[in-house]
Amino acid sequence: MFRRRRTGTNATFKYEWDGQQVILSLRNGTDIPPVSSWTSLCPATVCAVAEIEAAAADARCGRDGLALVEITDSSVRLHPEFVASLDAVSASAIGMPPPTGLGLDLKPIGRIDEEEFHIQLRWFAREVNPFA
Repeated sequence: MFRRRRTGTNATFKYEWDGQQVILSLRNGTDIPPVSSWTSLCPATVCAVAEIEAAAADARCGRDGLALVEITDSSVRLHPEFVASLDAVSASAIGMPPPTGLGLDLKPIGRIDEEEFHIQLRWFAREVNPFA
């Protein structure tokens, strides 16, 4: 007799790699909504969008001097360092894959000018602490 109206949207995030940065946009059917409406269309993105907006407002830069985040009307350009810094919940909320639980240990063996020089590598499981 009484039914709830379906209020969800079919909004999905799309990301592309342009060779230097990740370009993130939201698709709602055939529409490309502005960044300012992302949280109303996808409430689970509130934390991720807040992180994006804070990085843009602070004009944070990566080690290469490029901006970590650039916000346009309908998309966001994300520096790889920013993407790597996202926690699993924020990454998932904006359609990105979760961070890996692995780390890579690189250890130089010998001197670089010696013929037997090599780099020893070892993958190891990182302890992921959601409260860090």
